[in-house]
Amino acid sequence: MTLPIRLGGFALFMIGSAPASSRGESDAVILLDGVPSTLSYPLPAGTNLMLTARVRGGTVESVWLAPHEITERRVPLQRVAEGEYQLNLADRAVQAVAAEADVTRQLYVFARLTEPPLIKSLPICYALLDGYSSASLELTVIHGEQRTVVRRRSSHWFVPEEVRELLLSLPVGASQPALSLRIAEQPMAAESHELPGELRAVLTDEIRHRWKEKGTLDVVYQSNGSRPQTVAQLYAIPRQLDASASHTPVTIHQRRHKNLPGTHGFLRLELDDITAGRVLVTLRDGNGQAWIDAASMRAGDALSVKLDEGTYVAVLTDMVNLLTGDDYATFEVRPLGEWQTDRIERLLQTIEASDVIFIREGEEYSGREAGEHLRRKLDHAEREVHTLDDFIEHIASRSSTTGNPYHVRLSDGTTLEAGTWMRERTKGRLVPSH
Repeated sequence: MTLPIRLGGFALFMIGSAPASSRGESDAVILLDGVPSTLSYPLPAGTNLMLTARVRGGTVESVWLAPHEITERRVPLQRVAEGEYQLNLADRAVQAVAAEADVTRQLYVFARLTEPPLIKSLPICYALLDGYSSASLELTVIHGEQRTVVRRRSSHWFVPEEVRELLLSLPVGASQPALSLRIAEQPMAAESHELPGELRAVLTDEIRHRWKEKGTLDVVYQSNGSRPQTVAQLYAIPRQLDASASHTPVTIHQRRHKNLPGTHGFLRLELDDITAGRVLVTLRDGNGQAWIDAASMRAGDALSVKLDEGTYVAVLTDMVNLLTGDDYATFEVRPLGEWQTDRIERLLQTIEASDVIFIREGEEYSGREAGEHLRRKLDHAEREVHTLDDFIEHIASRSSTTGNPYHVRLSDGTTLEAGTWMRERTKGRLVPSH
């Protein structure tokens, strides 16, 4: 890692940890202009410190400022030209992030590229004036019958309808403390009480409704007329996936992780090594709980994702083993019912294209004839068919009138029960979550 080369207010930051690839070391860089020689928070009202980041050497997907890579507390930079992005270091959101990262007192500009996946600048160092740190503040969320202490610089997810109160412990000597709530930058009126050593805020139905709708609740603290600081951001657990996320592919390299599309960062997929056509996959939520822990999967398998208002699957559609470089897997998110319907349709197409003889009540039929018969049975089924197993068990493997099993005769003369033959040709299994 190199040190910045300064020319006046201009600094060249080389990348500290760009991953190697088969083409050699990446030459992507972030150029920062407007980095002050000294930076102390809080800044006086009306201050403007425009930071310009120029990303060179790759196709940019997003650029943001944050204290470290794994955090939801980040401030996006606005694109002003091709490869050029800006933000005001005196912006309230930046100062709030700086106050919460007061242990390291370093901020970085991150850029997500198509190749390499992620690069960052060298640190932008700053100081915090006395009384501006939020390190001594501790927030407790009372939800249902539970009490959860919220750690700073980490994500915490809740069901808004279950959250009743917020308790904020106060630093020694706090003068005129105040606790307020914001949603989408808008202040929300909460019933607030000052108790010995702490502040209490009681959430209203309106706050819970807005939190659920917008996704994020900011908890803000102010003392003795100082600048307000965000103590925590509380995230709403999604009730369902965004419809736009359906069929959106997400590619993950082995030993890495990515957020599951449509969950706003609440759920993520973690991959172990890809070996012999299999990979261990963990589905973990934003609070660190594993919904599915190290499930062995191969292409065609799917993870069940059950939210309050919908059940979905993350289908492992493809895995690639490379002689050099990182192996990777590709997933797609789909509604569970749609995935099951697709599996039934693929089996019907397999039956119709097969050259085996189907035997029903002693009569022989071609694959095309058998498929047409099963489609009619499915259309007029007296019971609901939700899964491929339902279809094989109740529609495709036996007569609904006599209960006698169907059979197939292979080209070598071997006869099998139709249900056994069909199950051998189904691809993929469903891995349930908690």
